[in-house]
Amino acid sequence: MTGGIHHNERAFDALWRTMIADRLVLKGETYCPAPKACEEIFRIMSRRSPWDNDEIFRILSHRLPWDDDENDLLLSSRYFIPFFQAVASACRYRTLYLTTSGWFGLGPEYMQPDDKVCILFGGDVPYLLRDRKNGAHTFIGETYVHGIMHGEAMTNTESQERLAEQFIIT
Repeated sequence: MTGGIHHNERAFDALWRTMIADRLVLKGETYCPAPKACEEIFRIMSRRSPWDNDEIFRILSHRLPWDDDENDLLLSSRYFIPFFQAVASACRYRTLYLTTSGWFGLGPEYMQPDDKVCILFGGDVPYLLRDRKNGAHTFIGETYVHGIMHGEAMTNTESQERLAEQFIIT
């Protein structure tokens, strides 16, 4: 697949959307794609935070480690807590990655650098497969790849040429 983050949208937008799998739950309603208002929350937090698990827990507990005007902005946003709940949910036991084609993804924590992102017929999402030495593949699991979650990969000319590729999954 060609394109990636530099093709259709800014890398920053693709990154924050990937970190929440482009899904936000607000008052029981799911928004997919996530509201653009989440971008400002991510922008402010990315300037300040190492994004470790302790940091996310403090945020979800309404204890911000800073004291300034941006905190007021963050706390007044109706998306603030739902955004961090989405990050915690989407990233739990997951690894953020960048494909060689420039696509941000979020896959299982046990994925490896040479795993293949594949669209399998009948599947709802992209999947990861790992080459085995005998020509077969191991099914690793589902993955979120920003920019191809809504069928975009199937409309890509280069991808269509690969549709005939078959995998033996063991």
